[in-house]
Order: sequence, then structure tokens, then C-alpha cells
Amino acid sequence: MKNAIVQVTDWLVYVLLAAAVVLAFMAWGVAGAVGVFLAGCVLCASWAALSGIYANSRRSAQLTEQLYDAILRMEHRIQAQNAAEKGFHAHDL
Repeated sequence: MKNAIVQVTDWLVYVLLAAAVVLAFMAWGVAGAVGVFLAGCVLCASWAALSGIYANSRRSAQLTEQLYDAILRMEHRIQAQNAAEKGFHAHDL
């Protein structure tokens, strides 16, 4: 759900840039439209960078959680193997 919200806000930023350029053109002509477009491009690039950082941090958190779960499973398997070598059963742990 959060990823969809992030994608919607990304598109919303681009739509707002287009609307701002049109309004600037109507108010100040070509020079205003170009100025607003350049300023908007800087803001959109900043927004895209922050959005990418957010997406990558979420993915990193998911991968870290998967790695932690794999380590716990491996640790349990090693404990069961050590217990089996000593003559204990896994359910005795």
C-alpha cells in the first residue's frame, strides 16, 4: 500500500509541475514558464531522489529481516545437529 502511495505522489509532483508551467506561461509569458520549469525540474529531481532513497531503505530493511530469519534457522539447525551428535533429540532442546 505504501509503495502505491509513493508512486502516486511521484506522479502528482510531475502533474503539479506541468500545471505550474502552464500558469506561469499565462501570467508571465515564455520567460516565466521557462523559469518555473527550471525551478520545478530541480524540485522534481530532489523529490525523485528522496523517493528513491525511501524505496531503497525499505528494500534494505526487508533484506535485513530475511537475513536475520535465515541466520536463526541456521542456528537452530546447528543446535539440533549438535544435540543429535550428543544423543539428544531435537524435541529435547
